[in-house]
Amino acid sequence: MKFGALIFLLAFAGAAQTRLRPCGSSSATASSPAVADIGSPSARLRSPANRRPPLHPSKSCWCGTVDASSLTAAALSQEVLILTGLTGNFRFEYVLIQEARQFLSDSVSSLAVAASRPNTDGEIVPSFVLKSDAAPENFAWARPQPPVLNGTYDLVLNFVGSSPLGIGGVPNFTSGSVNWEVCGYPAS
Repeated sequence: MKFGALIFLLAFAGAAQTRLRPCGSSSATASSPAVADIGSPSARLRSPANRRPPLHPSKSCWCGTVDASSLTAAALSQEVLILTGLTGNFRFEYVLIQEARQFLSDSVSSLAVAASRPNTDGEIVPSFVLKSDAAPENFAWARPQPPVLNGTYDLVLNFVGSSPLGIGGVPNFTSGSVNWEVCGYPAS
């Protein structure tokens, strides 16, 4: 195994405030994007037997869930770290974000999420609206360009609401979760 790939795999152990699981694990359910088709967003949930072969032989995928209970910032936005230490030569095959359970709140009338590097604005997956009656069919899927060519960077989900997401460390949501999946490979 190449040294860079080993560092890349070990870098994800520190993902905070998100439940990280291997994609396609036995914990996958019909409402989870743990196994996603590479080809199209409308066919994003497939059984492992129906998955297409990877586009790149050394492709890796990481999946996780961010629950509404993680959104405790007394602010209109909050970043939740999902992956750390992506190398500059990492190339995305796709990024999927799915509202697995509808977000519900009496005090936050609108909520959106985007994927990006910290302190940037949806450069990986642009912002899309949550709190959808269509959950778990509410999702965003993208095949983004890499944001950097050298060094390392982290990946976050940036949640933005119409009012504070939490008060005193307690979330203003009674329900909701977002599943995410990132697949890609290190470029040679």
